[in-house]
Amino acid sequence: MKTMFVIAACVALVHITLAQDTTSLKKNSTLPHHYCVVLKGSTPEVNYRGKIVKEELTLPNGNKITPTGTVIKKDGTIHVIKPGSCVNSSGNEVEHAVLERK
Repeated sequence: MKTMFVIAACVALVHITLAQDTTSLKKNSTLPHHYCVVLKGSTPEVNYRGKIVKEELTLPNGNKITPTGTVIKKDGTIHVIKPGSCVNSSGNEVEHAVLERK
């Protein structure tokens, strides 16, 4: 009886481990020079190379990206990146599907 219980617990543990969703950060890390907006609850966050951006970044062309997903161009125009969207290293939006971050 104990053996069957241990086997059932091990099988359940394996299923739980394999069912974890780690695709959101892995998908973003495949685009090394893309800044993608993910949702943490209802708050947008910028993900770059699998890590959450915590401070404003200045891109090589002078555009800036805030931690909440706002692109401020050199000319002063502002563009808000929608959750699930990404921008390249120039601050231009590119197509890429991003899952909600949990």
